[in-house]
Amino acid sequence: MGFTYLTAQVFDVSEQHERFLRKGFTEGMAPTRLGDTAAISCVRLPDGDWLELSQRANLVGELPDL
Repeated sequence: MGFTYLTAQVFDVSEQHERFLRKGFTEGMAPTRLGDTAAISCVRLPDGDWLELSQRANLVGELPDL
């Protein structure tokens, strides 16, 4: 049984999202800001599972304007 999706906390969601796309991952959801709480995006792994990238304000400080 595989994961449906896994969340990874990152310091810069836009930078990491682009990094995964350059490595051949498929875009699942472009970087999006969720108010003042977090900025998130999703990429699809080669096996079809999802990886959510999460940049949370309470962990990294100010969020980017997306």
